[in-house]
Amino acid sequence: MPFTATFSKNLDLHAVSTNELTAIVGELNEIAHAIDTIPRPGAMWRSLTLTPLTTKVEGWTVEYKIDTDEEKLIVTSLWR
Repeated sequence: MPFTATFSKNLDLHAVSTNELTAIVGELNEIAHAIDTIPRPGAMWRSLTLTPLTTKVEGWTVEYKIDTDEEKLIVTSLWR
């Protein structure tokens, strides 16, 4: 089962429209399916889980981390 996308409780999402949030979650779901195909354990997997990752969606830079214990992609920061 792929990882689940979620947002950190500390994030203020008021500036992000519903359509933008939907697009961000959609992108993270695609990423979740892709990372689920990477064999664990391995150098690539360890590399992905050591530092925050970023993607761009609808003009937003989305910073997220991979939580292997909870099997979640957690958005930790958003900015334009």
